[in-house]
Amino acid sequence: MRWEILVACIVAVFYIVLGLWYLKTRSRGSKQMQEVSGIIKRGSKIFLIREHKYLSIVIVILAAIIFFFDRILGTFFIVGAVLSSFSSIMGMSIATSANVKVTASKTIQSGMRIAYMSGLILSTITTIIGLIGIYALYSWTNNVQALYGFGFGAALVALFLRVGGGIYTKSADVSADLVGKIETNLPEDDARNPAVIADLVGDNVGDVAGMSTDLFESYVDCIIAAMVIAIAISRDVFVPLQLASIGIVASVASLVVVRGKKVYLALLNTLIISSLIVALGAFFFMREYFYIVVFGLVAGLVIGVSVLYYTSTERKPTRRISQATQQGPALTVLRGLSNGMISTVIPVVTVAIAMILSFRFDGIFGIAIASVSMLSIIGVTLASTAFGSISDNAAGISEICKLKDARKVTESLDEAGNTANAIGKGVTIGSAAFTTLVLLYSFIQITGAKSIDLLITENLAILLIGCALPFMFSSIIINSVSSAAEKIVEEVRRQFKGGEILRGKKKPNYDRVIDIATKYSVKKMFLPSAIAIFSTVVIGLVFGVESLASFIIGVTSASLLLSIFMANAGASMDNAKKYIEEGNYGGKGSEAHKASVVGDTVGDPLKDAAGPSLDILIKLVAIVSLLMALLM
Repeated sequence: MRWEILVACIVAVFYIVLGLWYLKTRSRGSKQMQEVSGIIKRGSKIFLIREHKYLSIVIVILAAIIFFFDRILGTFFIVGAVLSSFSSIMGMSIATSANVKVTASKTIQSGMRIAYMSGLILSTITTIIGLIGIYALYSWTNNVQALYGFGFGAALVALFLRVGGGIYTKSADVSADLVGKIETNLPEDDARNPAVIADLVGDNVGDVAGMSTDLFESYVDCIIAAMVIAIAISRDVFVPLQLASIGIVASVASLVVVRGKKVYLALLNTLIISSLIVALGAFFFMREYFYIVVFGLVAGLVIGVSVLYYTSTERKPTRRISQATQQGPALTVLRGLSNGMISTVIPVVTVAIAMILSFRFDGIFGIAIASVSMLSIIGVTLASTAFGSISDNAAGISEICKLKDARKVTESLDEAGNTANAIGKGVTIGSAAFTTLVLLYSFIQITGAKSIDLLITENLAILLIGCALPFMFSSIIINSVSSAAEKIVEEVRRQFKGGEILRGKKKPNYDRVIDIATKYSVKKMFLPSAIAIFSTVVIGLVFGVESLASFIIGVTSASLLLSIFMANAGASMDNAKKYIEEGNYGGKGSEAHKASVVGDTVGDPLKDAAGPSLDILIKLVAIVSLLMALLM
C-alpha cells in the first residue's frame, strides 16, 4: 500500500475510534428525550429498509445487464453500490444517536463539538471507504476504465437516496409548517403536530443518508476521472489518490477550530484550516501540482464565502428577505427567488476562472486535479452538512420535551447548520462541473471523436434538450414533494379534528404520517432516475457520439446554474424565517412570521430535494455515456 494511503487510513481509524468513544461518554439526557430520539431512529430505519428493498431490485437487474457485456464492470458496479449504501446506513446510525446528546449538552460550545464530531466521524468513514475501494479495485485489475462501473454503482444509489430522501424530508417539513404553524399557530416542532416526527426523520434520510451517498459518489467519481486521464497522458495514476489522502488528514485536523461564540464562523474556519493543510501537503509532497491544487481550493472557498454571504442571517441579502415579510408572502418569495438568482454569478464565474487557469497550467489533467482538490476536503463539507441535520433534530427534541434552555442552544446550532448545508451543496455542484468536464474528455477519447461541432444543427438541438432535462427532472421532484405533502396535510387535518390532540388530551399518531411519507418517497423516486438513464441511452443510440457529448454539456450547464439558484434561494428563505423567530419584525406568531413560513415552504423543496439531486444527475449522465462507449 502507498504510504500516503496508509497514513490516511491510520489517521482515519484513530479518529473514528476516538470519536466514537467520546460520543459514547456523552449524556443521553432524560428518559423522555431518549424516547423521542428512539422514535426518530425507528422511523429512519424503516425508511432505509424499505428504500433499499426496492433499490436492490434495480441494482440486481442492472448488474445482470452489465455482467452480460463485461464481468469486471459488473463486479465493480456492485461494489460501488454496496459501499455507497453502507455510507448511508452508517450516517443514519451515527446521526440518530448523536441528536439527543446535542440536546443534552449544556452550552453552545459542547453542543457544537458533539454535532461536528459526529458529522466528522461519518465523513471520515465515507471518504476512507471510497479511497480504499478505488485503490483496492485498481490494484486488483490494473484496469482504470473498469472503475467507471464502481462510479456508476455509487451514482445510482446516490440518486435514488437523494431523490427519495429529499421527497420524504420536504413533504413532511412542508406539511408540518403549513398545518402546524399557519393553520393552527403551533410552535416549531410542537409535540402535538403529527408531522413533526416525520419532519425530524426526514432530516436524517435526506440530509444525512442522502447527502452521504451524494458526496461519496462525487468523491469517487472525481478521483476515478482524474486517474483515467493520468493513464491516458502517461502521468502517475496515484496522484489523485495522494491528494485525496492528504485531504482526509486535513479534514480530521479541522476539529481543532470548532470553537467560538459564532457557530457559522467556526464552521467556515473548518473549511479554511483544512484547505490550508491540503495546500501545505501539496507544496511538500506534490509540488509540481501545487498551483493547480490551490486553484481548486480557492474556488471552493470562494463558493463557500459567497454562499455564506447570500444565506446567513448576519448578512444583508437574507435580512432583506426578512424585511419583505412585512409586506406578505408574495414579496417574501419574490425576494428569495431574486436572491437565489443573483447568487449564481460568483460561483459560476469562480468555477470558470479556476477551469481556465487549471487548463493553462496542465491541460485537462490540471482540471482533473483541481476537481480532486476541491473535493479533497469533502470530509469537512459532509461533517458540516450532518452538523445541520443533527442540530435540527436536537432542536426538535428540545421543543417536544419543552426544554427552553436547550432550545436556545440548539436553535443557534440549527441556524448555522442550515448555512453550512448550503455551502456544502455549492461546493459539491461546483466540483461536479469540473468532474463532468473530465468525464466528457474521457468519453471523447474512448469513442474516438475528434471534436464537438456545435454549429451542426443536430448537435445544437441536442444541447438544448440537455439544458431542458434538469428543469424536467426538478419539476418531477418538486411535484412529488407536493403530492406527498398533500396526503400528509390531509392526515394531519384528520387527526386534528375534534381538537383533542390540540388540547393535549390525546397523543398524535406519528407512525401514520411516517408511513405516508415513506410510501410516497419510495414510490416517486424511480421516475426521475429512469428518465435520466433512459434519455442518455436513447440519445446515444439514435444520434451518435457528438450529439451525446452535446447532451452532456447541456445537462451540465443548466444543472450548475439551476442547482446553485435553488440551494441558495431555499436556504436564504429558511434563514429569513429563523431571523424573525429570533424576535425580529414581530417574532413568532406575527404576520411577518406567517409570511416567512410560506417562503420557507416554497424554498424547502428547492434546497433539499430538487437542487441537491442535480449534481448527481450530471455525473450520472456522463458515466452512463462512458459505460455505453465501453460496452458497445
